[in-house]
Amino acid sequence: MTFSLSVFLYIYLFLAGSIFLFFLANLYNLARYGVLNFHTLLVSFIFIAGIVIIGYFTYQHLNQVNWQQTITIFKGFKFEKPSDILPFTH
Repeated sequence: MTFSLSVFLYIYLFLAGSIFLFFLANLYNLARYGVLNFHTLLVSFIFIAGIVIIGYFTYQHLNQVNWQQTITIFKGFKFEKPSDILPFTH
């Protein structure tokens, strides 16, 4: 079974998109229901800065990968029906 490395990139992008949706929901809830004071602004800033820093370092690492390279798994395996291990005892 052979597939491209880009499959892992698509899975990662799906998960990153999910995190981004949670990020938007968090900001919406803080803006709508949160108390606007120093603590909520500080936590929001730390959250946004953390996502930006993680995104930057992720881009730096993922930019160096050749996503067209293929991976082969189960290359040497042969799935055969096993022979009768125990003889019939009739």
